[in-house]
Amino acid sequence: RLPFHRLLVVFLRVARRKLAERTGGGLGTLSPGARHTLVSRLFIRLYSLCGHTLEFEHSVHKALHHDAVTRGLTAPQPVLVERRNIQERRAGTERRVENVAVTFERRRGCDQRESNDRRTVGEHRDLVERDEFAAWLLKGRLLDFFMEYAVLARLIAVMIDQWAKANALLLERIEGDWDALQDAFIGQDARIPFSERAGAVIEIMPELSDPHKGGQAVAILTFRGGIRVVYKPRDLAMEAAWFGFLDWLNARLRNRAKSTAPAFKVLRILTRISHQPFFWPVGSAML
Repeated sequence: RLPFHRLLVVFLRVARRKLAERTGGGLGTLSPGARHTLVSRLFIRLYSLCGHTLEFEHSVHKALHHDAVTRGLTAPQPVLVERRNIQERRAGTERRVENVAVTFERRRGCDQRESNDRRTVGEHRDLVERDEFAAWLLKGRLLDFFMEYAVLARLIAVMIDQWAKANALLLERIEGDWDALQDAFIGQDARIPFSERAGAVIEIMPELSDPHKGGQAVAILTFRGGIRVVYKPRDLAMEAAWFGFLDWLNARLRNRAKSTAPAFKVLRILTRISHQPFFWPVGSAML
């Protein structure tokens, strides 16, 4: 479980709703495990995007709360509403945040002599504190947070929108090319009728490349029956021509009675004119 779980879950709900709207709720091609993988990957990306900022604000909030308790006040001063009151503390707080980060890394890499129980308790306490801070933000303070970090708000919105759009496009292409995929990669023996496609993609490995064209990236899909297909959201016409040439060479080598040259490995490629292709290595169960 990642820190600030309560806050990030709110963003995930928005992302899932956007994906459902784009697909009309048509996520049935993916198994529950495949859907969970997609959402979990987005969860990690969201934490990578806003984790440092949340850690900083959590440190500020924690320091002010401690000062308020020390002075005997009934409640800590607001962190996000009156920023002027804490500007002079920023420099010292930034140093504390760096020390916290260093300490956290040291804790993660501590030697085996340290008690596992103590480490587990400390990490649990850290998670609880950050979840409490996330809950504090969600009590009417999130707007102030994003007014302070407007660029971060924009980046989160773009990431969620691109994630929903790219995955909706992937699902649309799987269903639109269902028969072609069956013919090219699965064959008659293991063919999955379109009417039985629910949960046919039992596993997905998303975002295996840098994102391009609005967040689209390479993914590996595992269909029911164990067939694995690579989805590449770009034009593979050149690759298709190259492997066609290798296949032609293999045919010529087979026709030579005394030829001992090994055959070239050929990938079977399904290219689409309207969008992008899938490909899968012929004669191998692994990619």
